[in-house]
Amino acid sequence: MKHIIIDAAHNGVRIRCFCSSKRVMVENLPISSPLIKSLSVWMQKYEEMNNGDCHPYSLIESVENEGINIALNIKNEAPYLNAVYQSDILLVAFFGPL
Repeated sequence: MKHIIIDAAHNGVRIRCFCSSKRVMVENLPISSPLIKSLSVWMQKYEEMNNGDCHPYSLIESVENEGINIALNIKNEAPYLNAVYQSDILLVAFFGPL
């Protein structure tokens, strides 16, 4: 696995292999336990935010920025792993050498 997508959608967050589109379980990512915990907590927060209620832009922006920072932290911990953060609102890719 060289490429992952953090796919944050209105119906939940999924981590997928970029090439096969198969789901990747958070605990199987080659990252530290604290980062796995941060990712899991953020995923829950994102899913709770997308429960159909309207939210102020500041909350949406905060949760999106947290997701982007987690994707950057994944890239920093596993530099050989390309990470794409994709949400219903924006798409951000962090690629290293191909």
